[in-house]
Amino acid sequence: MCGDEIIKRKLNDRDREKILKLCEGAEDIRLARAIESKRYYGNVCDKMHITAIVGTNGKTTSAHMLRHILQTAAGKEVGLIGTTGVFGTGTKSNFGENLTTPDPTDLHKIFFQMYNNGIREVVMEVSAHAIYYKKIAGIKFAAAILTNITQDHLDFFKTFEEYKNTKLSFFNDYDIDYKVVQPAKIPYKISLFGEFNKYNAGAVRLVALHYGINEKTIKKALQNMPDVAGRFNVFKKRGRIVVIDYAHTPDGLRNILKNARELSSGKLFCVFGCGGNRDKTKRPIMGEIGVKFADYCVITTDNPRDETEEDIIADITRNLTGNNFINIVNRSEAIKYAIGMANQGDIVVIAGKGHEEYMEVKGMRIPYSDFWVINEF
Repeated sequence: MCGDEIIKRKLNDRDREKILKLCEGAEDIRLARAIESKRYYGNVCDKMHITAIVGTNGKTTSAHMLRHILQTAAGKEVGLIGTTGVFGTGTKSNFGENLTTPDPTDLHKIFFQMYNNGIREVVMEVSAHAIYYKKIAGIKFAAAILTNITQDHLDFFKTFEEYKNTKLSFFNDYDIDYKVVQPAKIPYKISLFGEFNKYNAGAVRLVALHYGINEKTIKKALQNMPDVAGRFNVFKKRGRIVVIDYAHTPDGLRNILKNARELSSGKLFCVFGCGGNRDKTKRPIMGEIGVKFADYCVITTDNPRDETEEDIIADITRNLTGNNFINIVNRSEAIKYAIGMANQGDIVVIAGKGHEEYMEVKGMRIPYSDFWVINEF
C-alpha cells in the first residue's frame, strides 16, 4: 500500500472475532489486540498525522479547538475521536459505546474509515483507561497535549498517584514527536468563555505553531470557535442565565462555578450529582465545593448505574451543614426547581452530564438530556 490509495477490506461484524483469534496464545493479550487490530486494518494510522489530548479535564474542548484550527488552516475535514463522538468517517459513527477512547478494534476501524474518506489529520482524546489497557499501543503521535491532572477515576486506579502516573506514562512510553505538558495561557481573547479555556487554547496554539500554522490563522480560528456540545454552553431562560457543562470532577466543578460568577452579579445556583459505580471519594468533596462556590445547590441524580440515587446523594451531602442546599432526586425536577428559584440576572449552572442524551440506570440508557429539560421549561 502506498500513496493515498483507497485501502479495500470488507468490513463486517466478525472483524472483532477474527482479531481475537489472531491474539490467541499471546503473553499480553491487550497489547496483542492493539497490534493485531492495527495490522488487520492495514496499518493506516501510520499514514495519518495524529494528535493526542490527555488530561482529566479539558480534553474534549482542546480536541475541538485544535480540529477547528487545522480545518481553518487546511480548508478540509479533520477527523476527531473523543467523548462527544467520532467525526470524519463519512457516516454517523458510534463505535466504542461512547468511550472517550474506543477499544483497539473499533479505534483502528475508525482510522480505516477515515483514511478511505480522505482524512489524513486526526485529533483524538486519550483516556487514562486507554493508556492502562494499552489501547493505543503501536500508534505514532505527531504531538500530544497534557491539559491537567486532577482527581478522578479513583474507583479504578485506587490512588491519585497511580492515576497520575498512568497519565504521565503516556508521555514517557509512546512515540510522540512534540509534547506540551505545561500549557501557557493564550495571549489574546478567544470566543469560548472561562479562564480554563485560555489555558486549553494556549496548549493548542503551541501545537498548531509546531505544525507550521501561522499566528494569524490560529487567532482567527480561536476567535470564531463554535461552542462545544455540553462544554460551558450558555442560554438565557426568562431572564436567567443557564449554563450546561460536563463538569463531573471536583476541579471541574470548582472551575465552572468560579468562572460562571463572571457572567452576572446575580446569585449563582448549581444543580449537580455524581455517577454511580465510580469514585466515591470525590462525592463529599464535590458537595463541599458546590455549597462553597454557589449561593444555593440542588443535589440530584447523575447516571446512578447500579447504585441508588439516595445513597449517592447521601455521600455528596455527608459533610454539609447549613441551609443553602436541597436534595431532589429527579434531575428534571431539580433543574426546574433551580431555575424557578432564580430571579432575573441570576445564574443556574447545570453540571455533570453536558452533551449526554441518556441517564444510565441498572444497565439501561434511558433517553434524557439537560438541554431537553431547559428547552421545555
